[in-house]
Amino acid sequence: GHTVVAKRNARERTRVHTVNKAFHILKQRLPSLRIHSKRVSKLRILKAAIIYINNLMDTINAVSRKYFKGSLDAAALPYIKNFIDYAPYIPQSTNLGLTSNCPPLTGTGAMPASSSLVSTDEFASILSTAAATIGYSNPWT
Repeated sequence: GHTVVAKRNARERTRVHTVNKAFHILKQRLPSLRIHSKRVSKLRILKAAIIYINNLMDTINAVSRKYFKGSLDAAALPYIKNFIDYAPYIPQSTNLGLTSNCPPLTGTGAMPASSSLVSTDEFASILSTAAATIGYSNPWT
């Protein structure tokens, strides 16, 4: 009787805490909501996340249409984010041999349209433009 109810209540408290923590983490990832210190509803967080993800996808598609043949597939996203984060630390004189240095990308071939070499400066500027468009803030700046 009593212990069963107590255990169920404890499980529910843990579940609610876990869900709330996940929403807090998601809120911190959203530039439009990150600045709000007051409580934001879960529905508002979800709606903002959907808008943000759609903007990210639009930006990636626009960048890939402009600079790449075909579209970048999802496997490339973590590498793009890493480039945005670490581009300031890549030696400026180097050329990025995207064909050899990048992990293989599956999909429609994310090779630069002009040649296989894109200068670091050029690539960093492409990415920072894309990042600014979507409101992605570089944690290192």
